[in-house]
Amino acid sequence: MRFSTNAYNVWKVESQAIFDFSVLVSYSVPSLKMQISLLEKGKIQSLPRPDYYRSTKEGYYSSDNLREGLKRRASTYKQQTSSYMLLSLFSHFEAFVVDVIRELFEFHGGVDKFITNYNKSVKKSFEVGNQNSNSKRKLTGNRKPQRRPQYHEISRNLSDSGYMFPNELLSGYGIKMLNKKLGDLKSKEIPEILMDCFHIDFSDDEVREFHNLRDLRNSIAHGRPPSLNIKSVTEKNQALIGMAKKIDAHLSENFFIFNEFR
Repeated sequence: MRFSTNAYNVWKVESQAIFDFSVLVSYSVPSLKMQISLLEKGKIQSLPRPDYYRSTKEGYYSSDNLREGLKRRASTYKQQTSSYMLLSLFSHFEAFVVDVIRELFEFHGGVDKFITNYNKSVKKSFEVGNQNSNSKRKLTGNRKPQRRPQYHEISRNLSDSGYMFPNELLSGYGIKMLNKKLGDLKSKEIPEILMDCFHIDFSDDEVREFHNLRDLRNSIAHGRPPSLNIKSVTEKNQALIGMAKKIDAHLSENFFIFNEFR
């Protein structure tokens, strides 16, 4: 049975907490409106005291200023709640991507150990290359189509002996750069990093929808909130759910694998 990463499990809990809070708000604001209506009709003497933002002013909880201020805020709560949900959901997804990569490094003993093991493999590769210099030399120079079967056999034998080919030798630099990038990962880079570094097969539609969500997040953050409601946010969040599931499954299956016993 495939395991899920800790980062994925945390992301699921935090994402659900956002929706749970929206449920609470969706019940609380109508209840507050009802209390205001009862106050205006004289059926209650004051509004309930809140847990925060309390006042010691006499008559504050029945004052016109409080009542009108709350009515003004309540009039836009659906749009604001939806905007804050999208902001939070996208931010948690960004955090998940960084956290799952860091978790991967920790699984392999940390970045330093990961690179140390890689360097040991490189050293062994050079030794194998020196010991098989005649075979290795046959893989240099101009390629001759008629020798392709021989090239395959030589390459297979070298690889079985621990020899690393150029594409493998270059991967160590990628590990270092990825670790460095995590400290300043831009959201627009997330699909590219995941596809290029980890070979996750995102469709064009998935990438496009991710960037659409990123644009919406940026619009909200810069004071230009689009027209949203909780239903539309829930639907848009399906794209992030799909990507998160794919990331978790792909990394668990292909990268959370013991690397040091080769």
